[in-house]
Amino acid sequence: MLKNIIQKPFISTILLALALFLTDKIFLIPSIKKIVLYYKKVEIFFYESRFELFEYLKTYRDREYALILGSSRSGMFSYKEFQQEMGKESYIFNFSAPLAGTSYYYYWLEKIDSSLQKKPQWILMELDAINLGNPSVYISLPYSYDPIFMLRYMDFYRDIPQNIPQEKQKKYIDLIFSSDTIFKGFSADEVDTYFMKYFFIINRYSIHPNKIFENFKKIDYFDETKNTLIKIPLYEFAHRTKLKNLENFKHTLGGIPVEFYTQIPEKDLSIDAQRNFLRLLPSSELSSTQLIFLKKILDLTHQQNIPLIIYKPSMTEYANQILKTYHLYDLEDLIKQFERYQNIIYIDTTSISCKKFSDSVHLSPECYKELTKFISTYAKKKVPNRSKSF
Repeated sequence: MLKNIIQKPFISTILLALALFLTDKIFLIPSIKKIVLYYKKVEIFFYESRFELFEYLKTYRDREYALILGSSRSGMFSYKEFQQEMGKESYIFNFSAPLAGTSYYYYWLEKIDSSLQKKPQWILMELDAINLGNPSVYISLPYSYDPIFMLRYMDFYRDIPQNIPQEKQKKYIDLIFSSDTIFKGFSADEVDTYFMKYFFIINRYSIHPNKIFENFKKIDYFDETKNTLIKIPLYEFAHRTKLKNLENFKHTLGGIPVEFYTQIPEKDLSIDAQRNFLRLLPSSELSSTQLIFLKKILDLTHQQNIPLIIYKPSMTEYANQILKTYHLYDLEDLIKQFERYQNIIYIDTTSISCKKFSDSVHLSPECYKELTKFISTYAKKKVPNRSKSF
């Protein structure tokens, strides 16, 4: 009888699809996952590690805390330096992740808000055109969010374009930030992309045979437990680095280690900027999804009277010039919307004196002490009656 069932084309097709679907899930088994994930794709680790950071934050539910939301450009902030500058013993958790945008920020802000009774004392949020571009939506879709969040904020019938050209941005910014309009969030294509990657692991992690073979290349590695130099495959090196950094997050509260930042020679920064923007922001279009979630962040923090420090990050002149060519360097039409929110402190940090860079879009680690002081000092001066919150 089983043979007769299998011979029916429709049933056999269903069984084959089910078998492929179940086979795909073996890549979630930890011992297999560490082998097939391409060792260079560090963004997977940082996005997925934020779920563990969230669980760690919940153990601080009775303590004063603050949040940092940004891309890798905000990853090197030290919570201890902020404590010194703010003069308050609050624990500052850094949820920054590579190329993260406002939809990702809002996901964690809402999740934290619904899980902890205490509100953050303040939030530091990185914002420029890169955080509002279409690539910042799609990089986070495979590794962040959850199905309920995506379904709650799917916006299949919104009457605004997914990518807004520069010449129409003022019109749509005014529309999105109007008190008379309510947009949910993600477009149909973004929701479809999320679920395709959520249900199919090969698609989520871009698993490819050539990359798996490369993972098996061996390198020299100093084993601290054995106090000797050994040879291990690259996938094992990536796995050990991941475990080490997960442990370090308990001490840095999510800060991204310096070794993850590549040092680009100064003579190559111009080429690096052109190459980076092909990935970070290839055109002058802004994502309507990111603008919608930005408004949700502003509304939520305003309703709860949480000080929101929005800072514009410093980049090289080569990167700035590309944004100026796009007419997206100042974002004047967007910044004007902030004036309606009394809890917002907007800081342009491009005037800091330290102008050393790791690459075309990342400040050098040695600049973050000055950047932290600049932000803290400005925030306290801008709103003196809120200084106790800082």
